[in-house]
Amino acid sequence: SSAKAAAEGAWARATKAEAEAVEKIAEAKESVAAAEEMNRAKDMIIFRLQSDAERVQREVLETSVNTAKAADLALRVQQLTALLEVRDKQIKEMYDSQFDIREAAEDREQTRKQLLTAISDRD
Repeated sequence: SSAKAAAEGAWARATKAEAEAVEKIAEAKESVAAAEEMNRAKDMIIFRLQSDAERVQREVLETSVNTAKAADLALRVQQLTALLEVRDKQIKEMYDSQFDIREAAEDREQTRKQLLTAISDRD
């Protein structure tokens, strides 16, 4: 019966080893499930980071485009302002020359009156 006792001991050890193996398999499955969950979370974080990076790139590009548009508009405003200054100068010159023409016409009228007076005085 020592053989029986040895067999029973071996059986008990094998049963215990099997139970431990089943427990370790369950723990390994839990670890695999946890690792898969972490991988899904990591993939989600990577996706979000890539989306954020793409959004930031778009915003930077839009900002660059808007900056270029603003610079273009500033240049256009500068050109139009210079053009307006030229036009203002031309208008002032036209006004001044109209004034000169009016003055010359008045001088001519005054000279004509003086001439008529001189002619009538002579007669």
